[in-house]
Amino acid sequence: MEQLRAAARLQIVLGHLGRPSAGAVVAHPTSGTISSASFHPQQFQYTLDNNVLTLEQRKFYEENGFLVIKNLVPDADIQRFRNEFEKICRKEVKPLGLTVMRDVTISKSEYAPSEKMITKVQDFQEDKELFRYCTLPEAISCHFASADCHYIDVKGTSQENIEKEVVGIAHKFFGAENSVNLKDIWMFRARLVKGERTNL
Repeated sequence: MEQLRAAARLQIVLGHLGRPSAGAVVAHPTSGTISSASFHPQQFQYTLDNNVLTLEQRKFYEENGFLVIKNLVPDADIQRFRNEFEKICRKEVKPLGLTVMRDVTISKSEYAPSEKMITKVQDFQEDKELFRYCTLPEAISCHFASADCHYIDVKGTSQENIEKEVVGIAHKFFGAENSVNLKDIWMFRARLVKGERTNL
């Protein structure tokens, strides 16, 4: 049942992308082990031919869904991001629209506000220091999209619940009317990292 739903979703996405039908695409799971010997460059599904990643890095990414590139971000930048994060945790700075996620097991305890109580910050695009992280050559936890891409309606997909949650948050915190949808929110929140803003 789940495989049929996944195949149907893949068919819809490929249709939006103007790619070949799902029957023509060979899917490889990223969570299981796959023999490296089974990969040929034409079978890479998640990476493109380029001179940035080595063949070994591409194979690793196809098999595991991530890459670790040591020393990509200089130590000085890491320290600056850490300092800004700690200031946010101590409530010394409060960037507009920032969401701070606290550890619910200790959020109402006697501990003074610190990074030990915070599990994540999101919506940090208005914090110049933290947003600078998204401009680095390889940033984690930033959602990138080409300025030429188009929005896809998420109704009827696994992302529909996320749309409802995001629209609900916009209504709760910003008084957005019910006519606001996920596309409107992302158009408003998107920030240009590089190049020229076109569709987004």
